[in-house]
Parts: sequence; structure tokens; C-alpha cells
Amino acid sequence: EFFEVRGQRVCRVDRARPCYKLAYFSDPGRRLSFLEAKLACRRDGGELLSVESPAEQRIIEQLVRELRPSDGDFWIGLRRNHGDTENVDDCPSQYYWTDGSPASFRNWHLDEPSCGYEVCVVMYHQPSAPPGLGGLYMFQWNDDNCDTKNNFICKYTAEMAPEPSPNTAHP
Repeated sequence: EFFEVRGQRVCRVDRARPCYKLAYFSDPGRRLSFLEAKLACRRDGGELLSVESPAEQRIIEQLVRELRPSDGDFWIGLRRNHGDTENVDDCPSQYYWTDGSPASFRNWHLDEPSCGYEVCVVMYHQPSAPPGLGGLYMFQWNDDNCDTKNNFICKYTAEMAPEPSPNTAHP
């Protein structure tokens, strides 16, 4: 169920399914680092996106398509700790969801993660880029420098939703 707030489309959280916020900025100067994006989601009572299944990945892809943004990757809530590069063969298993989700679903682009100094993860959204060996740079995941400024996606679940205060008016 959706309602409008200050020109934004907002969904109500229920136990059956989460809600999402796609923070897309056509002005690259307004995009955020990984930490800034994580804090922005938490200010709203959510977390950076955890993708728990191929079905949820498809939902996110559809939401991004409906938004029709130009080029600009999206931070998701997957990362690994700094200094975890001793065993590169084991690197992909060192990624974890910042919201604590145990989900093991991954959607890496070909030859990703690269497992160097890049420890935070973006969902590619580069519709104007020519295809690489792994195909288009659309919706697959890539490890990136955490200080890079990107768009981001927040996820809100019933467990995360703040309880309304007794003085809060409901639309």
C-alpha cells in the first residue's frame, strides 16, 4: 500500500514484505559515500539494502527500471572488513550484510569481487556503458571504494520500523 508524502511515493511496512527507498540523484554532487548512505538509511529507520533472494533482486531491478535513472551505481548493504585480503581465494565468503541478514544470495558481475582495497558493494546501473565480458553493467554487483559517491537503496522491514508515538497522526 502506497501513499504520498511531500511528493514522494511511500509504502507502508508490513510483516509480509519490506519497503524500499531508491535514493537516486541526477546531480552526482549529491551522491553519498557508503557510510553516509548507511547513516541516511538508519536516520529513516531502515538499513542499506540486503538482497535475500533472486526474487528480491528482480523486485529491485524492476523498481530501478520504473525510476528510469541515467548512469549511476547504487550502494547496497554488503561489505567486508578492511584487511581481509590475506586469502584472496576466500575473499567472496568474507562479505556480510550490514543489517545482519544471514542471506547468502550474491549477484556478482563477472570477475567480481576483485578483493583488493575495495570492500563496499554497489549494484551496477550504467545503461550507457558498452557491455563488458560479463554483459551489460546493469544490476550485477561490484566491490567499490567505500568513499566513492553513489546513489543508494534503503530497505525497511517490520522489525526495523519504529513504533509510532501516541501523538503521531496517521494519514
